[in-house]
Amino acid sequence: MNSINEWMVPVGKSRPGSQAGHEEQPSPDPVPRTSPPTVNSAMVVAAVARASFWNRVIAQTLAVGRWPLYPGPPRARPLPYFVAMDPEILVAPPALDSVRRRVDEALASFLQERREAMAVIAPEAAEMVDELRRVVAAGGKRIRPAFCYWGYRAAGGDDGEPIVRAAAALELFHTFALIHDDVMDESETRRGEPTTYVRFAGARAGEPDALRFGRSVAVLIGDLAAVLADEALIGSGFPSERVLPALSRYALMREEVAAGQFLDVLGAGGTPSADRIALLKTGAYTVEGPLHIGALLAGAPPELLAALSRFARPLGVAFQFRDDLIDEGEDAVPRPVAAEVNRMIDEARSAVRDPAIPEEAAEALGSLAMALALPEG
Repeated sequence: MNSINEWMVPVGKSRPGSQAGHEEQPSPDPVPRTSPPTVNSAMVVAAVARASFWNRVIAQTLAVGRWPLYPGPPRARPLPYFVAMDPEILVAPPALDSVRRRVDEALASFLQERREAMAVIAPEAAEMVDELRRVVAAGGKRIRPAFCYWGYRAAGGDDGEPIVRAAAALELFHTFALIHDDVMDESETRRGEPTTYVRFAGARAGEPDALRFGRSVAVLIGDLAAVLADEALIGSGFPSERVLPALSRYALMREEVAAGQFLDVLGAGGTPSADRIALLKTGAYTVEGPLHIGALLAGAPPELLAALSRFARPLGVAFQFRDDLIDEGEDAVPRPVAAEVNRMIDEARSAVRDPAIPEEAAEALGSLAMALALPEG
């Protein structure tokens, strides 16, 4: 058997996907700083925790119409060490934008095919695929498919539909992780839309089991996304001798994500280190895992995988801290924390200038890393 059955992507139009913490309230006349204080990962996590607290305070304020801890809302001028943030990459570099359009086409085609197949198995269950289509269409950077694609190109792989399909599989795995994460975090919105469990709980609004129903359906739909991710990768169109090593790395990536998520839940007690959680929970499947999977689909040697890891590991940790700050903060990121995230991004960009990584791929990966940088001033 020379290849594994592939699913076809018809030609068509693409459909792209449509905070901060502070130590204490500053005095009216804060002493200006000439340089930001140094930070480490523990300080980043502390900033995220403080931001989470203030978000809850703000939410309570909005709910009851008054500031719950003080006689009135603070009237001080804006905090001096904070800068505005945007949760998405504002201008996608070509290395991301070109891959994103093609991956969106592939996802739309594949999910339509799987919906039709599900409707034959059980017409009622086709709604599960419809929900996946809704979640995918709500947006997203497609950064994981982009890293998969450029890992493949770094290993000398030729451009073609098989690598786009394989990259799309990683977006489906990410969708699984998001749906389950929203259940665990009790998040009500995702990308400006109701989360899956909230949407299905709303379908039974007023019934005593509404929330349980919504959570149960969300778990099932997340599981389906994981199954379809496997199917998409296996059926991407690569020869079996290339797919099998990639599948082995894909399995390791999923184990690392599960371990990282468990440590994150366990971390409520403050035991696991922030770096360790970030490396497993997000770094493993945002940067390093996708890069390795793509590279293995092109037959990458061990020395290239090692070079890609030197780029991926600091960038993966930076990505996790960046997302935590955006999720937990309101509209700003403390400048010292932004500087630490950017330092890790610079470390990754230096590592990608490795002789083992071809120039075109190195430039593309460097631009992807730079697109994640935070404003500091």
